[in-house]
Amino acid sequence: MKLSEILKEGLRFIVKAGGVFGRAIQSGFQGLGYLQKGFIAIGVIAAVGVGLVYASSGLRSITIIEPIATPSDLAAKGFTASTSQSRFSEDMLSMINSASSVMPTEIHDTLDEEGTKDLHLGVPGTGMSVQDVVSAIKDILRRDGRITAEIVRDGKALRIFGRVFRPGGEVYLFDAFSESGDVDEVIYRGARAAMQIYSPYILASATFDQAQKKCDEGTLCQYTDAANEFDKILKGGSPKDQEKLAAWAHLGLSKIAENNLDYLTEIEHARRAVMLRPKFYWAHYNWGIALENMGCDNEALEKYRRVTVERDRFAAGHNALGREYLKYANREYIPTDSLLRLNTRPAELAQREFEAAIRYDPRYAEAYVNLGEALELQGKHTKALDELRAAIALDGEYTSKAFKQVAKIETELREPERAANAMVEAMISEKRYPQCRGDLESADATVWRSCVADLSTDELPKVGRHTADWPTTHFEAADCRKYAIENWP
Repeated sequence: MKLSEILKEGLRFIVKAGGVFGRAIQSGFQGLGYLQKGFIAIGVIAAVGVGLVYASSGLRSITIIEPIATPSDLAAKGFTASTSQSRFSEDMLSMINSASSVMPTEIHDTLDEEGTKDLHLGVPGTGMSVQDVVSAIKDILRRDGRITAEIVRDGKALRIFGRVFRPGGEVYLFDAFSESGDVDEVIYRGARAAMQIYSPYILASATFDQAQKKCDEGTLCQYTDAANEFDKILKGGSPKDQEKLAAWAHLGLSKIAENNLDYLTEIEHARRAVMLRPKFYWAHYNWGIALENMGCDNEALEKYRRVTVERDRFAAGHNALGREYLKYANREYIPTDSLLRLNTRPAELAQREFEAAIRYDPRYAEAYVNLGEALELQGKHTKALDELRAAIALDGEYTSKAFKQVAKIETELREPERAANAMVEAMISEKRYPQCRGDLESADATVWRSCVADLSTDELPKVGRHTADWPTTHFEAADCRKYAIENWP
């Protein structure tokens, strides 16, 4: 019996049961049959309702990777349809995990292998499971995606042919080739080809993450492949992908430009992203980072203010805004905002922003260090040390900076031994974390400047910036204003 018929029958029984309820009181058990049917109908409707609520997560789009047919001669090497399926899935999941480390938000569906999403909750009296109901709804709405593929022998070479059925019903073909006949290679290349269709943004982000890791290791700083993948989204993607992903592609290109210390290009891509999505806080944030690195602190402050207005729970935005207030507190620049100039307690403004950053991200090590500095400027040494110790407890890339700030405070408190011990710990931490990096929401190019300030010239290549000329160009006030305008031609 169909679900719609069950619901109609149930409602009919309920109406009948309600109509005979009064007569049942007078006639004893005369209405019991109707009441029994009514209660059964209510139970069915309740069970369906509870089941659908329980299975609501099953209505999200997933992509099912089916077993991959494999040449029989590869079975001796352990490659069957199921093992090839698992390897293919692992390669795609690896790309998703890699992309997730640099993507600022989840924009992809969940990958899942066939048979791992079954729910075992029955609908009483219908012979149907809740999963049957959910699957029927999803089939009608075309919510799920599917990947099918086959590996074939081509002489000594191996080829993989497949199809990607995207949620919504579109079908795309893909293929890949291994001239040497390497099974792992052909499966990996096939997974990349499928990912190009499934989510070109994930593929671009994963490529960017791999390039960034090589740069961090000091082996190679080359982002051309990642830039090409983001460009493909802008130039060769489907209209739907371009509409959905163009702003994100410009964001990725702006981050690549930042890593290359090309702040004007970073601004250009951030501006294009904002033109596509005016309230795209990530683009405003990257824009602010570029302005800050150019020495345009007044304009950067305004960008960061806008970020916190558009996305209050964005920890990195609060940290960046607090960093600008901290510069003002240290008299590194004087803001053009007259109301801000009249505020004689910029360190307190910085403190509020860092506290907001930590509230939204309790493991934000850089914000703890910055908060410690803001408190120290206000003479709150005990509280400052507590925040710095919290940063040290996180044991990350900002540990060295935290120990140095502790040493400064202990010196002010006339505790030379403690100050000396803190400096020793700072040096040890520098050895452990020479890159001075954090995750995407916690670190940006400005952190590099404070990090490398204490490194000698011969140590600079170790932090991944294989750039001959560290940026020292000063931009005039008129240029700063020009580069901060959103609708600049």
